[in-house]
Amino acid sequence: DYSFYFSLQSVYTNGELIFQMFASSIIIEIFRLAIIHTPSILITALSLISALILSQISIELNIFSGEILLIVSLSTICGFALPSFEFALSLRVCSFLLLILVSFFKMEGLTFGIIILFIYLVNIKIFDIPYLYPLCPLNIKKLKEYIFRVNNKDKKTL
Repeated sequence: DYSFYFSLQSVYTNGELIFQMFASSIIIEIFRLAIIHTPSILITALSLISALILSQISIELNIFSGEILLIVSLSTICGFALPSFEFALSLRVCSFLLLILVSFFKMEGLTFGIIILFIYLVNIKIFDIPYLYPLCPLNIKKLKEYIFRVNNKDKKTL
């Protein structure tokens, strides 16, 4: 259902939406760095309260739309679910690059960016093992082991 997208398009131009996505993502990254580098117990609560106040003021002043802030905040929350900080950081860089491609080339830019990213990931080898190993050279047995956890008692010892 693209009604949400078309309702945003009727209010904002494409350039405004891209600018809002970039600006809100950068502001959230600044908050994240402030949380990480400040050694205090209260900093998380203070940064959350300040983020809520700033987001409410920016919506009331029509600097950012509520939908854009919702999308960016949900993507940030999903980024906290990743176990590795470095992996989450590399995904954010990729999302910024994809956002740039989408801003210039629309849907074709997104498709092209995802294809280039997939080709790059297929070509990476770490210790002569492909980065996407069970998936790309396809090994169904190993892929099943990665997707479905096997009990330690059921594993065969070498």
